[in-house]
Amino acid sequence: MAPMSLKNGKVVNFIYDVAVVGAGPAGSMAALGLAKRGLKVVLIDKAPLPRYKLCGGGVTMRTLKLLPAQALVSVQDKCHCIEIHLPSKAISFKLERDQPLIYMVMRQDFDYALTEAACEQGVKLLAPARLLALEEEPHLIRLKTTQGAISSRFVVGADGAVSTVSRALGFTPNKYLAPALQAELELSAQELEKYRGTARFDLLFVPGGYGWAFPKRELLSVGVGRMGPGRINLNKYLEEYLKLMGLKMVRPRVIKGSVVPVRPRQGALVKGLALLVGDAAG
Repeated sequence: MAPMSLKNGKVVNFIYDVAVVGAGPAGSMAALGLAKRGLKVVLIDKAPLPRYKLCGGGVTMRTLKLLPAQALVSVQDKCHCIEIHLPSKAISFKLERDQPLIYMVMRQDFDYALTEAACEQGVKLLAPARLLALEEEPHLIRLKTTQGAISSRFVVGADGAVSTVSRALGFTPNKYLAPALQAELELSAQELEKYRGTARFDLLFVPGGYGWAFPKRELLSVGVGRMGPGRINLNKYLEEYLKLMGLKMVRPRVIKGSVVPVRPRQGALVKGLALLVGDAAG
């Protein structure tokens, strides 16, 4: 898939009905739904698409049924089995079903597919376009971006846990952000086959958190996260988790950390002419 981007010029002298900031699943689906209802929508993302995103990449069947058909193309593995381990108690559980319990995707392909669906519905995509500032005017919000200024009657902030939209418009800060660290391991076909079709969770391997291992077409996504604030050395826990699974940090394509919300943002999710969705909303 070729990257989508804005070429040659800036958007001026045009008022959109809605500007959606952030082209993750929440932003792309919001843009798609609004465009289907006849609204003029612009979708803004700071990175050129497709782009890597830290995420285990598990999608339930219930969710997949709600998404456009393009999302199916991004599925890399189907997990008919879920394993839940409590290493400290030496207890394990296994659930198996004939129908897949979790579909595995890589977020760069999954997000891109949803963005494509939105664009096919008439959404204007600006990427890369970093949001620099928002100015509230009577009945309008002006968004200043690295691709120029955009005017919109409403803004949807779908720009992640540390949302620029939420900070710029004075939403209540989200204090409940959990740190996570993930490695994408390049294993041999024989090694990867051992993990195929199974989503694994190791609860409380990290104090107040867990570890996970999700198979993809050519990679194994292995990560650790803590479901609460505070300092923690996730690099150490990731190394220990890999040892637990008999893996070594060999040929990692990506090692990346991030924060994710663990509960909804306190206070209203709508303020003036703006709405928060997805991780921005918690």
